[in-house]
Amino acid sequence: MITNLEKFSFPPLSNIKPAKTVTLEWNCNGSCLAYSKNDGSLRAINVSLKALQKSALSPSRSADWFIHSKYGVVEAPEKPIGSISWHPLLPNVFVTVARDSFVHCWQCKNTSLYCCNKFKANGDDSVNFMVKYSKDGSFLAVCSVDGRLSVFRVVGESNFKPIITIKLTSKVFEFDWNNQSDCLVCSLEHGKVEIYRLDVDRPAIYLDQTLQLAASSCDITTVHCCSNDMFFVAGSKDSQVQLVDTNELVAVKSFAKGSDEPIGTVDLFTPSDDHTSTSSKSDTMALLETQNMRGYILVTYEYGSPAVVYNASQDPEKEEPLLTLEECCTGEFLSVAKFNPSDYNVIAYSDAQGNTKIQSPGKVIKEARRSELRQSDRRSDARSDGRGDGRGDRRSDGRNDRRNDGRSDRRNERHSDKNGDHSRDDRRHRRYRTQYDRSDRDIKRQRID
Repeated sequence: MITNLEKFSFPPLSNIKPAKTVTLEWNCNGSCLAYSKNDGSLRAINVSLKALQKSALSPSRSADWFIHSKYGVVEAPEKPIGSISWHPLLPNVFVTVARDSFVHCWQCKNTSLYCCNKFKANGDDSVNFMVKYSKDGSFLAVCSVDGRLSVFRVVGESNFKPIITIKLTSKVFEFDWNNQSDCLVCSLEHGKVEIYRLDVDRPAIYLDQTLQLAASSCDITTVHCCSNDMFFVAGSKDSQVQLVDTNELVAVKSFAKGSDEPIGTVDLFTPSDDHTSTSSKSDTMALLETQNMRGYILVTYEYGSPAVVYNASQDPEKEEPLLTLEECCTGEFLSVAKFNPSDYNVIAYSDAQGNTKIQSPGKVIKEARRSELRQSDRRSDARSDGRGDGRGDRRSDGRNDRRNDGRSDRRNERHSDKNGDHSRDDRRHRRYRTQYDRSDRDIKRQRID
């Protein structure tokens, strides 16, 4: 089922008709979708997941949030909001940047959307293109087009205290926080990914690792960290999507299209029961094979190819993508697609005409998920049967060996008895000797008395 959000009436804000979607983002529990248009508008809409699961999307009027205070871009629609980040713990708070020096904090409250804070980041002349909350909501990172990266401490719902600002030497395409909220993974030009570690006590941000994931002529355009910190996904201009083991810092799997088409965006959904694992972090490939690490990768492309969904555990060379979103392809603006954080069967995306849509391809992914679980169960049963048969064989062999040894001993005893009763004489001698020792002790005791 596909629902076009453009059918919901929002007041026009400029002469740009129709307005095209620039970016979109779900809130932390998947109940609200915020998206921006190239007319400078910011829109949010409540989504009923239960209604979607019943093949119906029916937001109430009181839950349709809209704002027309566009950071002063009514007269300058060439500066739409380019990045949205929801608070990971508060489902009604998010921040945005619009390619200027300001960061705006928004709050959804009492059926309205209003700006509750506005502050500058990376200097007065900065052009900020990306903003992201850390996974625990403690920090906020803002990056500008000239490579300046600022980190703020989040105080309360809408207050931000600056911690440190650094200048990166390479062009930054995207960054993401790890789950521990102490590292920033940055996708850079020349095929590099750099991992920066945050030290709040000093405070300082220092380069921890540099990875060369592609050729120097190929940029890493996007990056997304797994929710359990076991791997991250990086997309490049040569159409490669790589799964990188965070412990070994090597790519363990690569998904690629037939043609060299740059990766636009990458989103990752990891089931909640995989957040903790008892397996070794260094054995990422084994985890992928045994289904202990499950996940779904949603990829969009910069040109005309439609978005696809991969299973992180599938064989990219032998298996096709789980799902293809035919309408999600790049038009005037880069296509964007995001999993709903509460239900991976619900995907929000922008199409080639700039419309914002929500698709619920539940049957396709659910059937693939059932097939995946059945294969995992069969592998587990095979391993269990193999272990059980081995134990049974070993037990049987041991019992037979002991039984044969006992029979051999008894045969030898009977054979020795027949040949001369040597064993019986030995037993008699030991018994008589014991009786003699007892009698000798009794005689000595009587003498003493």
